[in-house]
Amino acid sequence: MAVIDELKKIARNDHGIIRTKIASENGISRAMLSKLSKSGILLRIVHGQYVFSNHMEDEMLSLTYRSKYVIFSHESALFLHGLSDRTPFEHSITVPSNVKLSSAFNEICKIYYIKPEFHALGCEMIKTQMGNLVPAYNLERTMCDIIRSRN
Repeated sequence: MAVIDELKKIARNDHGIIRTKIASENGISRAMLSKLSKSGILLRIVHGQYVFSNHMEDEMLSLTYRSKYVIFSHESALFLHGLSDRTPFEHSITVPSNVKLSSAFNEICKIYYIKPEFHALGCEMIKTQMGNLVPAYNLERTMCDIIRSRN
């Protein structure tokens, strides 16, 4: 099936995730993605993102695809740096205070807001356990954030 082959190519180029936007650009309709999801070939992660049913999702990568402002911080950054041996129950992310994220982020993330001018300070790309690069704060910034947190 040509559609499946094209989707496999898209998934391979996008670290296993099939984004609706990319699929549409390659001639695959949203209706086709929905049909493949209902038949069990694809799993819908969130609105606009799918993975093949036999493929594991990289949740951290998926979060970064949902918003360009997401930077992993606090406990999640510690985990990415290898200083925590357990996966956080909810991901900690930091976004600029002038950005409004969708309510779906509140259900799965602990969100920290910071002045926009300090948002990118100390940000670097770090590999997830699945080998994909995601934005996270460096170790120095992470330690400062944890100490500075009011809770």
